[in-house]
Amino acid sequence: MIGLRKRIAADPYCLIAPVYEFFSHLVFGRDFQRSKTAFLERIQPGNTVLVLGGGTGSILPQLVNRCGTSGRILYMETSREMLRRSRQQLEPSATAQVEWIHSSQVSDLPALKVDAIISHYLLDVLSDRDIDRLFREIQPRIHSETRWIFADFFPKADREWLLFAMIYLFRLLTRHPRKDLPEYHSYFQKWAWKQVDSATFQGGFFQAICYKPAPKSINLPITSLK
Repeated sequence: MIGLRKRIAADPYCLIAPVYEFFSHLVFGRDFQRSKTAFLERIQPGNTVLVLGGGTGSILPQLVNRCGTSGRILYMETSREMLRRSRQQLEPSATAQVEWIHSSQVSDLPALKVDAIISHYLLDVLSDRDIDRLFREIQPRIHSETRWIFADFFPKADREWLLFAMIYLFRLLTRHPRKDLPEYHSYFQKWAWKQVDSATFQGGFFQAICYKPAPKSINLPITSLK
C-alpha cells in the first residue's frame, strides 16, 4: 500500500459512512451499485486511475482487478472514515498499487497523467465554484485518451421529494453548500469533454456517463439544474 496523505482535520462523513451502503441499497436497490460499475470495462491493465470521492470503496476490488499489478489507483477521499472502510474492501496483498489520499484538493495529487477518472456522486455536493476548480485542476493531468466515468443524480419530477430530502439531509449532516443539483453537462462542455456513452437508471433519476477530451469549445455560463 502506498502511503496515506492527509489534508483534512474534521470528518464531515463520520455519521454517514457507517450506514452509507445500507441506506443506498435500501432506497435505490441494486441499480445504485450498477450505476457505479457502468463503463469500468474501459479500464485496461496498466492504467493509472484517479478516483475522486470514492466513498466506501465498493468498486475497488473490480478496479484493482482491471488495472492489474502494473496499474495504479489514486484514491482521493475527503472522509477519513470512508477511507478506512475502503481499505477494508481489499486484501492486504491487493493494495500495493493503491495510493490513499485523504484530501479534497486535486492539487495534492502527484503531477502525472491519468488514463481514467472516476467521480461517482461527487459533483452534486460541491459548490459551483469548487466544481469549476476541480475541472481546472484536472486538465493538466489528462491526455487525449483519458476517460472520465461520471455518475450522479438528475432532476425528475416524480422524485423531487426524495431529492429534496437527500439534499437537506446532506446539508444537515455534512454542511454541504448545495441547495440544488449542478448543471453537470455545462461543466463538461465548458472544459471540453465530449460524451461517448451513457446509461440511465430508475427512469433517469441517476445516470452514468463516460466522457473523453474534445477540442476546446467556447466557454459557456454555468447554471444549476432546476
